[in-house]
Order: sequence, then C-alpha cells, then structure tokens
Amino acid sequence: MLTTTQACVAAICAQILGLERIELDDDLYGLGSDSHQAVLVALEIESVFDVNLPLEVMESTATVRALAAWVDAQRASLPAQTPPEADRLG
Repeated sequence: MLTTTQACVAAICAQILGLERIELDDDLYGLGSDSHQAVLVALEIESVFDVNLPLEVMESTATVRALAAWVDAQRASLPAQTPPEADRLG
C-alpha cells in the first residue's frame, strides 16, 4: 500500500516520464529520465508539496520511495502552518 506522498510522487514521475506506472524502487534515470525531466519532476514536487527540492537531492534520491521519504522529512521539519485554503474560508 502506497502512502499518499508516494502515490503523488509516483504519479508526477510517471506523467513527466510518459510512463503508465512507476514502481517505488525503479530508478528514474534507469527508466530513461534525463536532466530536463529531472528538473520538471523537481519543480512539480516543489509545487505540489510546497518544498524546495535541490537538484542534488533529485540526483541522489532518484526513486519514488526515496523522493517521497525526502518530501515527508522536509514537511515534518516545517513549522505548523494554517493551510492556504483555510485562510480563504475564514
């Protein structure tokens, strides 16, 4: 069973790489990812999860499992914030 983060990262990677599906431990570069696609994956992950994903991290954590774990660790270290949508409602 995938975590929410893993499922989202897998969907981002699959979409950008033009693949139907990606397994947790598939190496993105082994699947044919190039530097341009790596940048697109990083930018989309940054946008979706509101994190800053340096390309060095992208290069060293080129699996869905590793990227999702990195995202979860980054988000866990952020101070608690009111979700942006709550500001609009209240």
